[in-house]
Amino acid sequence: MTLRFTILPLPLLIFAFHLSTAKAQCPTVALNTLQVIQNTSDDQKENKILEEGFDLRQSITQKGAVTHVYTRCWLTSQGQKDFYSQKIFWNQGDDSIKLALSDQTQFQTIRQSLDERHPSGAGATVIVGKMYKYYLGSEKIDGLDYYTLTVAKK
Repeated sequence: MTLRFTILPLPLLIFAFHLSTAKAQCPTVALNTLQVIQNTSDDQKENKILEEGFDLRQSITQKGAVTHVYTRCWLTSQGQKDFYSQKIFWNQGDDSIKLALSDQTQFQTIRQSLDERHPSGAGATVIVGKMYKYYLGSEKIDGLDYYTLTVAKK
């Protein structure tokens, strides 16, 4: 029996280690967590999001509606711009919570949870439940592809 070892260049080894630890350290956002955030009163909603480990990055006002953008799990930087694997957008105008994930596996886990709760909506991009309406999709945010789930009250 012979053992073969491959010696990787140090920068590649560090990058591979960073990717494996970054993914392992970023917890999955559960569907019920988004529902709890959505159901929390407006005066406590930001605290609930912060309790989940997200940080407020910016507030955007468009057509009089304010959207707060929260991030967690740093992904990479390009120049002065940081990119995160998870983002939450709290749109105060339509009182919705949008989760944006760069990790397709995490998105599929949430999607599966939705499909189990609402079998008639399996595979749909809009699912109407008892209390919430869910919008699933993908979009480019800051030049990166994200999988999105928006939770709004019915």
